Amino acid sequence: MEVSSSFSAAFRAQAASWLARAGSPGQGVRRYSLGADRLLVGRDLELPAGTEVNDVVAVVGNLRLGDRCVLRGPVFAGGEMETGKNCRLMPVAAGTRLLLGARTVVSGWADAAGQVLLRAGVQVNGPVAGARVEVAPGASAHAVFSREIAFGGAAELAAAGTAKTLVVLREAADWRAVSGLRPEKLSELDARTWFYDGSLHIAAPIDLRRHLVVRGSFTCAAGSVIEGDVKAGAGLYVGPESIVRGHLISMGSLDLGAATYFSGNLQASGDIELGDGVRGFSERGAVRVDCRGTLRCGAQVLIRGEARAHQRILARDFQAGSSENLFEYREIC
Repeated sequence: MEVSSSFSAAFRAQAASWLARAGSPGQGVRRYSLGADRLLVGRDLELPAGTEVNDVVAVVGNLRLGDRCVLRGPVFAGGEMETGKNCRLMPVAAGTRLLLGARTVVSGWADAAGQVLLRAGVQVNGPVAGARVEVAPGASAHAVFSREIAFGGAAELAAAGTAKTLVVLREAADWRAVSGLRPEKLSELDARTWFYDGSLHIAAPIDLRRHLVVRGSFTCAAGSVIEGDVKAGAGLYVGPESIVRGHLISMGSLDLGAATYFSGNLQASGDIELGDGVRGFSERGAVRVDCRGTLRCGAQVLIRGEARAHQRILARDFQAGSSENLFEYREIC
């Protein structure tokens, strides 16, 4: 399934044309008249609470709106777009994530290449599309197009303020935003693969666009998007509510946090642990989970493919009425 539907394609193409004709916006914000269109252009743009804009808005990077903002023209953000509460918008499109604040109303469609979050009371009077769409209680849309749709739960956590900006890792300069990274340890193996000579622990959610080889262990935060393959020389951990489209290979243990979706293969020399609600499937065919140790699966784990462990496969049971040990593992094969 295409995660970005055709309803936004024409507008995205038009926005790219507008930005190309306007040239580099630099660090400020400029207004242009392009024929019948009035255009507000910026590299990164933040509008304070209560701002009203009648123009089309197109930004190269991220767009932030305060509470009660009103935008009467369509909106395009090449990066992430996040709104405050009680905003009023026309159709919106984002290059990475789209986070709509509580009780915001969109008069048209809402589309993003990555995550779309509809916080409590959001109303989208049109279709919604994204790689993962999270719908909080009281939010609504005419239709949803996505590989994964979450209702309540994860979306409620995000509505409480746990959502963070994704760090997009595509070019060498992008890694400067990763806290704790030692630049001298990072190099390119080829045009599609990064190599890190040590252990790499990333506290912020990332959008990894290339393959990555880590000599030591690797961890990334909740809400990450892994487009490429990751190979770690020690343990490998992906935080909850992430999306993994590449293959994961660990020479130690491999853990996926709760509510993570994966469509590549998982392989570990040690144990593999899949948190509650992990989903593994792919339109390309069956996925494969293979470890030389024990495979532990939390509640409501779904794998459409092959699961193999050289020792044991364990499923977790909920033990009602136990205050000391709420969860116990049960061997199934």
